[in-house]
Amino acid sequence: ASAGDTQFSLLVLRAEAGEANDELAYVWANQPNAASYTPDTSYTYNNGNPVTVTRSATGVYRVNLGSVVGNAGGNAQVTAYGPDNRRCKVENWFAGAVNVRCFDGGGSAADSRFSLSFVRANPSDEGLAYVWANDATSPNYTPDPTYSFNDGAPVTITRSGTGTYQVQLGAIVSGDGQNAQVTAYGPGNEHCKVIGWGGGSVNVRCFATDGSPTDSLFSLFVGRFPD
Repeated sequence: ASAGDTQFSLLVLRAEAGEANDELAYVWANQPNAASYTPDTSYTYNNGNPVTVTRSATGVYRVNLGSVVGNAGGNAQVTAYGPDNRRCKVENWFAGAVNVRCFDGGGSAADSRFSLSFVRANPSDEGLAYVWANDATSPNYTPDPTYSFNDGAPVTITRSGTGTYQVQLGAIVSGDGQNAQVTAYGPGNEHCKVIGWGGGSVNVRCFATDGSPTDSLFSLFVGRFPD
């Protein structure tokens, strides 16, 4: 894959100094070839709990975060880090860990640094929404509510064509000031991107390594700060 100019959406999270937050974790995975390590603590937050990253094969990582991940719920986002053409995605998350896979520009498994965030909402949170889009081919569905949060508002996903999705979230994306992030989900080398948001919805497209549209599961996060 060659370098190219593009629009992009950037989200930066920083935990409040001295304030415990058991609903947020983030990690800069900075040793892509190490079998197991503790990532740089200057760029890691997990409410004082330990964080380890293990590599079980080329481009296959497990980020151990403990209770913030738990056994169900929450939302994970990941992006590759560095000047090369690596891509990373969330394979899944459960039982205290987020599993990540990384690929080179040709779609082959490749070791990579990456940046990972994990958020778990509580009922009082009004400035965020997240969705695990768990059905890649249905024309219209309500995603798994265990892995969705939208302050009690309904969430629906429509698929208008191969790899083309609209996530209806309502008020949180009805005006200005929000940010949307998406990552493909699963073990394959598909990738997804945000193509726009507003009017109550976020539009997502997913692609195969050769750039052709392809259906994919994905994880979406929307934040409006401050709320």
